[in-house]
Amino acid sequence: MEQTNGMVWVIVPVYNAADTLPRCLDSLLRQTYPRWTACLIDDGSTDNSMQICQKYARLDPRFECLANPGHFGPSATRNRGLGRARGTYVAFLDSDDWWDCEFLEEMVVMARHFQADFVQCGWTLEWPNGKSRPEENTYPDFRVFDRENFSGPLTEMLRGISMNHVARKLVRRSLLEGLTFSTKLDTAEDLTMSFQLLMRARRIAFVPDPLYHYYRHGGGLTGRRLSFGRKWAANRAVARMMQAAIRGTDFDTVRFRFLIWARPYRLLASKAVRLLRDQFHRSKDRVLE
Repeated sequence: MEQTNGMVWVIVPVYNAADTLPRCLDSLLRQTYPRWTACLIDDGSTDNSMQICQKYARLDPRFECLANPGHFGPSATRNRGLGRARGTYVAFLDSDDWWDCEFLEEMVVMARHFQADFVQCGWTLEWPNGKSRPEENTYPDFRVFDRENFSGPLTEMLRGISMNHVARKLVRRSLLEGLTFSTKLDTAEDLTMSFQLLMRARRIAFVPDPLYHYYRHGGGLTGRRLSFGRKWAANRAVARMMQAAIRGTDFDTVRFRFLIWARPYRLLASKAVRLLRDQFHRSKDRVLE
């Protein structure tokens, strides 16, 4: 027990990420908090991603390498990492993203001090052209919520996307016992896991600093883009799951049932707004150039 006390198990699913993987893994090596082990799981890459993983494993024994026998997708790959998890906390880092050097230290300090079941930080959007933009955080300052006050975080989760990303969370490993990412959904796997974590948690905390860097480009862990119809079907399935999950709980109210029902429609509108905003920023950048 002493050897794993305070250790963070970092799950890094990898798929055709040779161009971005070194930056991702370098951000782990730069962490000011040293008690971590990174489980690098190659999901059937056709580039030299696995060779890069093996190189870092030779460089630092805190890296462990696994390889799927085929391409199974991010949910199955993360589940494999969960099945091997050890230590006190679990974190998720996608192979095209990266952490600030103080990500683990700030998150672990917050989790320990407040005995939080999970901690979530802010994030920054990054583009291939070098542009970046800090996103509006769920809460603009440090916050701690006990279960009787989860109405606010749950509302944020159902109204937008700021609560949905598992990669911005540090989770107490015991909270994840028995949970897996859905392999039946084409999208919204993060949301279903985040929702289940919130339903289980007794206390959660928020760090406002944008410690996670999310790289927006055409690739990603799935290697494919989904049609609107498949995204819509997946989000409707998630809404049905949520309705069933809150039945008989403190959150089984008319208000939350309506928010769950309306969420797929809200996402549709939010997606349109984000596309327009991104188009505006691209046009602005071209004018400035």
